[in-house]
Amino acid sequence: MDAPLVKTLVPGSRDSRFKSWARLIRKVDTSRKDGYAFEGPWLRRGRMDELPVGSLVILYDETGSRRYRTPCVEVLRLREDGSWEPVEDGQGPLAARSWDWALLLRDRLAAVLQQEQESPLGQVPTAVLAHELATREDGAGAYVSALLALLSEGYPAALAAARKLLAAQQDLGRGIDACAARLATVEDNP
Repeated sequence: MDAPLVKTLVPGSRDSRFKSWARLIRKVDTSRKDGYAFEGPWLRRGRMDELPVGSLVILYDETGSRRYRTPCVEVLRLREDGSWEPVEDGQGPLAARSWDWALLLRDRLAAVLQQEQESPLGQVPTAVLAHELATREDGAGAYVSALLALLSEGYPAALAAARKLLAAQQDLGRGIDACAARLATVEDNP
């Protein structure tokens, strides 16, 4: 499922005296050490465009004086309402103020893109996913198998989900008995 398109204003230049550009990021070439590591179509700063929700854009500006200017680079994500938000990872915002900006941001942005590609259903609410799995014949079994595999690997999100699920049950035995009783009535009345 492709993200819906939204009209947005690409942020304008910070300082019109110096170099400034924007690029929609589709891919990061981790073998490159310069700005060409970031691949995707160029965008026009300060102009309207129509982009998919969740798009990542890298903004490059040079700021300072004519003699002592410095690149100021940031990565933004497009929201559903057409506004922009800074992209963050475990180290904080994806931003750099240095001539080494490409090397500083390259691997971090590649990891963010990889994570988003691995989780195409990341924007779907958990309740909707759980309902879909519950209604499929093999869904609940597949979900439990995947959850057990993640738990055995010590995956933090799976451990947190299991802890939350167990904490919500006042009497786990009573919950298991209720499920067994419900299953028996469903099997008796096909």
